[in-house]
Amino acid sequence: MQKLALFLLLFSNLLIAQNDGWNKIKEDIYQKTVKENSKETVKDPDIVAFTTYGFAKGETIQLDPAKQITSVQTSFEDLKSFIKSDLDLKKDSKYLVKIQMKEPENYKYNIFLLDKITKQDKEKLEHYLKKNYDLTSIEYISKEDAKNNAKKELGVEEGDLFEEDVFPASFQLYSKKPLQLEPVTKLFPKIVEDTIDNNQLPNFIVFDVKT
Repeated sequence: MQKLALFLLLFSNLLIAQNDGWNKIKEDIYQKTVKENSKETVKDPDIVAFTTYGFAKGETIQLDPAKQITSVQTSFEDLKSFIKSDLDLKKDSKYLVKIQMKEPENYKYNIFLLDKITKQDKEKLEHYLKKNYDLTSIEYISKEDAKNNAKKELGVEEGDLFEEDVFPASFQLYSKKPLQLEPVTKLFPKIVEDTIDNNQLPNFIVFDVKT
């Protein structure tokens, strides 16, 4: 019990440190004043500029170009709509707004298969995945299905030039928890071509706002 109490205390202090200097304006949304040069409040028609940055869990906030996601100018009204929260900003000033991202309800992965694998190869891999991973669902997508899905998404009409053989068969996996798929590539080198993690979203986003 003492160890648990100590852990909870340390965890609580860590959360406080992460949000030190930030003003909580809504659940999972924080605002920090960098420079305030006016007492005049920004209103909906006013134009603001903001740059967004993405960060991983526990990462220090440094507004590095490598972390930049986008940079735009828009109305203050649109900024509030995008963030889904009211903001108290003054003109000719600079602020940071931090949004904690929610964990996905389902984690999604793709395992792309090499061409010319046998039915037995497919069944062997599927059995391994179901036995060794806690999956909510698993779906096999054939080369034909992958081709048709690509045509639909790209808006390709019948008769259009289209490289039909470039889309591999795959397994699409869903799980409530993150998965480590490196063992699959190592154990099935003659079956698996590649694995894709579709969940590489930032843990939190920071808006660098200039009014």
